[in-house]
Amino acid sequence: MNVISNSNIRYVLVCGTESRGHLAGHSLLAIHANGIDEKGRIIGSQGAIPFIENISREAIERFQKQVTLLDRIGLNNSEEIRQIVEDYRDRGEVYPEETMVVCAPKKRKASFAVPASGDVIISGELVMDSRAGIICLAEKL
Repeated sequence: MNVISNSNIRYVLVCGTESRGHLAGHSLLAIHANGIDEKGRIIGSQGAIPFIENISREAIERFQKQVTLLDRIGLNNSEEIRQIVEDYRDRGEVYPEETMVVCAPKKRKASFAVPASGDVIISGELVMDSRAGIICLAEKL
């Protein structure tokens, strides 16, 4: 969604070989055409896991209004791709609304306690001391 942070971007060329399973190109076209449902599912996407997280409905609506997608999924010829880019380079006015900045929430770091002895945590209760070759309760170490 960095696209909506730049009001000069009015066209996005979706080309190349479609990824198997996730259908990333198809999912991008679907989110642009249909948006998402209340659970974050991309409406109309046939991808394996067609969900989008951490992007607001407002940002998706801005993407739908600001950008025109050029569906050339399957096009791999670099010369044809270059020609399309040349054809669209100077088309379209700067998007008239103020730039929209989307910030993804910071990822939480996994937190876990390392027992005083034992070098591999198996679970909250079990640890393994690889030198001694034993698995035992963390409280016993």
